[in-house]
Amino acid sequence: MSTRFFEWTLQRRAWLLLGAALLLIPLLLGALRARLDFDVERYFPDGDVEIERLHALQDRFGASGPAILTWRQAGGFSDADLPALASAARIFEAEGLEGISWIGSVMRRYALDSLEDLFEDEGDNPLYEGLLWSADRETVVFTGRLPAARDHDDGRRALNTTLTAALASLEMEGRTLTLNGEPILRARYLEMMAVDQVNLIGGGVLLTFLIMLLVTRSVAHSLLTLAAVIPAYLLVLTVLALTGRPVTAVMSMLPIILLVVGLSDTIHILTPLRAPRGEVGWRAHIARTFAEIARPCLFTSSVTALSFATLVTAGVGIIVDFALATALGIWATFAFSMLLFPPLLSLQREKAVVARPTPRAVTWLLGLGARRPKQVLALFTLSAAAAAAFAPQTQIEGHILNDLHDGAPLKEDLRRIEKQGFGVFRVNIVLDGARAPLSPELLDFNDEIARFARAFGASANSSSSLRLGRAAPGEEKSKGFIRGGEAPRSWPASRSNSSRTTPQVIKALTLNDFIGEALNLRGIPFTAQTRARLDFSEVEAALREAGRDGDGPRLLYDPETGSSQILLFVEDVGSEVMRPLLAELDALARRAGGSMAPHVTGTVWLTERTYAALVGDFTRSLGVAVVMIFAMLWLVGRSLPLALLGLIPNFYPLLALLGVIGATGYTLSPVSLLIFTVAFGLVVNDTVHILSRVALARRAGREGAALIHEVMAILGKAIMTTTLVLAVGFVVMTRSAFQTIFDMGFLIPTALVFALLADVILLPALYITAGRWVAPPAPRAHVA
Repeated sequence: MSTRFFEWTLQRRAWLLLGAALLLIPLLLGALRARLDFDVERYFPDGDVEIERLHALQDRFGASGPAILTWRQAGGFSDADLPALASAARIFEAEGLEGISWIGSVMRRYALDSLEDLFEDEGDNPLYEGLLWSADRETVVFTGRLPAARDHDDGRRALNTTLTAALASLEMEGRTLTLNGEPILRARYLEMMAVDQVNLIGGGVLLTFLIMLLVTRSVAHSLLTLAAVIPAYLLVLTVLALTGRPVTAVMSMLPIILLVVGLSDTIHILTPLRAPRGEVGWRAHIARTFAEIARPCLFTSSVTALSFATLVTAGVGIIVDFALATALGIWATFAFSMLLFPPLLSLQREKAVVARPTPRAVTWLLGLGARRPKQVLALFTLSAAAAAAFAPQTQIEGHILNDLHDGAPLKEDLRRIEKQGFGVFRVNIVLDGARAPLSPELLDFNDEIARFARAFGASANSSSSLRLGRAAPGEEKSKGFIRGGEAPRSWPASRSNSSRTTPQVIKALTLNDFIGEALNLRGIPFTAQTRARLDFSEVEAALREAGRDGDGPRLLYDPETGSSQILLFVEDVGSEVMRPLLAELDALARRAGGSMAPHVTGTVWLTERTYAALVGDFTRSLGVAVVMIFAMLWLVGRSLPLALLGLIPNFYPLLALLGVIGATGYTLSPVSLLIFTVAFGLVVNDTVHILSRVALARRAGREGAALIHEVMAILGKAIMTTTLVLAVGFVVMTRSAFQTIFDMGFLIPTALVFALLADVILLPALYITAGRWVAPPAPRAHVA
């Protein structure tokens, strides 16, 4: 941008500031229409055939999981507790939940009046144990599904609020009531996101303001960045609202990113602006300063924006939205700063510049690379080698609740439920009715999956084969359900490793469990002898009748299509344990299913596939960022060798960061890997400013140590200040309840510290050492 442009902004400052104030009105109204949303499907790759399978599953067996209440009572339950339990069921009914299942609904089904009789007769029933009560009989569960018309953000929030308040009246000593399940999780995620937005934005603004005040000693200058960041953020929210895209958990990082990136440019603008200007007038000084700094600020904003934009290669909707929104916000922040900062600064009363001496330690650090280039290169080479040795020890682990760090209340609730023997998350094995109708082969396949589940830690009650003793062979009462046939075929034993100690599978629920229950309600035994001679048209009628009430545990068979599913309730044990389980399950389904063509699906299955894809996309995303940033460095420095030198101090922080992570045993999530691409785009900012100044000095004919000392004298303090502000701004994110945001608040400041050392020490040493290969351009007669 030319000096003439900024002179124009100063001449039209009243109109520019008025226009900006008026623009805030529609932007604010548009931003208020943006909606918060947590939808696990947003983490899944777009256009994936597995997504179509998940949608087909939801259409047949229910769009979402139920709300779950676990009621833990020391010493178990007696008939005296039935009124209190019934009160909880009525609370579920009052909220309009559908298909409510609890211990009382089972008692009604069997016409029982006593809990003692229920547990004696049906205590080991695999359709209920591990679903409606625990094996130790000290926990009972209530489930209910939100009607489709209310299965949206507002409906889930209202459900969570009302249920939480109503159930509080049932709390007392010795009881532990835990509300959970998919609609509750999603509602509470939204609440956490809203709190995060307030805390991160408020804390970030306050902390960075205090740092800027310490650096600039000016309230006006400390608040200047907000004049660009606020309209840029409102613009992004408005675009999201207009395009129907939500503000997700990942998107909540955006305000802090815009704030710290905007502060970086502000410091680089204020540093030369506050320098002595001689006889030049205040307005002319502003115009000239902005003309000199606009180009490197444009490059740094573009580098950072493009580094975020490369995340679109992940192909995951939530990441793509975040990447594009952040890139738009960074460019908008730059545009607003170039338009609004000159008029705003011109309104400030001119103050005399008081030169403050640079601390000796800072001067010594800034000159170290030029004074001792060989020693500096040796030291950085050794540290890079040490980091490379520890980097392979980096651990990557993904969880279903990947966004929550350990200790978060939602995660603690989930762990409590899992310890009580219940599972919230499910893996679905679906069999299409056209390929897998009711048949002996289908029953045998269900048995094989149940054996597989037991090998991975599921309760022994998870197999329908354990129900065969419920009726003796002589007790076969039905004529219509029996047909001539051969003895049931048995599949070979599962190849799963039964010696595993982690109980990944909490509970397996198979169609055989449902069939056994449906026949049992009609007084028909479901034994090894009767299975081979069942009339499956009559079995289908029994299933339809037994599943008429739509209870959650009954959603195993779709009478309209004849399709069925098997549910494995699993613990959130992490990718390293879950991925082998899913791989073996998929192989078993393909091998044992034969012509029935079963397929594994569900949110757990898709989550693990997405995490694997993110790890695979990490290299591609980083590679794209490297190419784009290298091109930008080449453009800035106007020299291929100079651009190659500029890459080295920007790779070093990433390698050092991996070394720290590997040495400390810190575990990364798959989503956090993408932060390395973002960090690469941020750490290169100071390099861009340095190379821009180096290019100007080289065009003026200066080279070697004199050039480095000149550049560091101009930029050194600004670089150190921006690093401090950026690091502190991101550290605010460690206060987030979400793991991905916490990782960004931890990883990026660490990378920035290494980047500072590389820029002010390593880059000068590299330039001096490689000086004879970096031929300077011909000097210009007049330097702008």
